[in-house]
Amino acid sequence: MNWSAAAWLAGVAVAVLGLHLGALWMERRGWIYYKHTRAGTSSASNAFMQVQAMFEPGAQHVVEERRANQVRAAEDADPGGPSNRFPGSTRREEESGE
Repeated sequence: MNWSAAAWLAGVAVAVLGLHLGALWMERRGWIYYKHTRAGTSSASNAFMQVQAMFEPGAQHVVEERRANQVRAAEDADPGGPSNRFPGSTRREEESGE
């Protein structure tokens, strides 16, 4: 093995290490799923349901119900977050219709 081949091999190793460390940094910032966190299986199943809804219009209600459940879960997880409520109203008042 000559020196130029060894230099290329070392350069490739450094580049791969740099890409790996960069991907770990982006994962910590929440930009990508890489090594330590994974996208949930729900994202894959939601994509499949969208495709199925195109071919079977009857499956559209399942897609709509999943979206509604995700919105409800997000609202329940952050009850103090920004919303479309009237200033001064509470969730209980809105749910009871007062």
